[in-house]
Amino acid sequence: MAAASMAAGKAARAFAGFARLVTLALYRWGMAVAVVGGVAWLLLLVHRKVYDHLLHEERYQVDARSLAVLSRPQWAGKGLDFSVGELPFAGKVSIFQADLTERVAEFYKRNPWVARVVRIRKELPNRLRIQLEIRRPVASVEQKGNYYLVDRESVRLPGKYSRTPDVRFYIPVVVGVVSAPADPGQPWHDPAVEAGVAVAQSVIDYDLSKDVGLIAIDVENVEGRKNARDSEIVIWAEDVLKNLVPIQWGRSPVTEKFGEVPVDLKMKNLRLVLMACPKLHGIQTVKIQFQRPYVVTRDR
Repeated sequence: MAAASMAAGKAARAFAGFARLVTLALYRWGMAVAVVGGVAWLLLLVHRKVYDHLLHEERYQVDARSLAVLSRPQWAGKGLDFSVGELPFAGKVSIFQADLTERVAEFYKRNPWVARVVRIRKELPNRLRIQLEIRRPVASVEQKGNYYLVDRESVRLPGKYSRTPDVRFYIPVVVGVVSAPADPGQPWHDPAVEAGVAVAQSVIDYDLSKDVGLIAIDVENVEGRKNARDSEIVIWAEDVLKNLVPIQWGRSPVTEKFGEVPVDLKMKNLRLVLMACPKLHGIQTVKIQFQRPYVVTRDR
């Protein structure tokens, strides 16, 4: 009995000692947590105070008027309805505002002339560097005497013109489109427009207007709408005597139909014809959609 009592006493004393150690550790841990929490709370208050101060500090205010450097591109003529100079906010705003770059980016994304916002970078103390990719017209779609510009993605650009506006590069005219124009900044979903844009881009890429007096790209028969046996696209040109000459192109460069020869071969065919008959002199019709060019001459 005595031995059992002694063992029980030792166990009780050991447990009490362990309990005191645990209590002391928890106390110290709690104090540490309290200290850390207090420091974090103080840092948060200080950070908030500093942030509020910076938000209202005059030297860190971005003036919306400083963004007006987004001027007309060099290629844009006076008659072009071009503008990306509107301001994304009024007055001034702090460069430390959390959503500033997102707000500015979303503003310019809504502009029909902006293909994409490349980057927006903050520069202390109060400047934003904005880089935009501007859409360039590649074709002018004529409808009932009105002209609408579209870019290489068939996105309609702002403006309704009585003629193709003057810019510092050649813009081919596309005729034969019957669908209603898309809203500015939206794709003009029409196979005829997409075909005309693809041919216009080829005309620009190969600098065809330098050698041929181009009048228009006719897409009225795209997808065989008029006659499935005829060329879907015809480029109308003038010869040296101002006679109209149809250059039968065939199908669009973006066609998925089998058997269409590539653009390179079509351009090679046309170059061969121009070497033999400069400025299309004496030619009535040209077909370049085959492996070799086919020419019908005028009666002289």
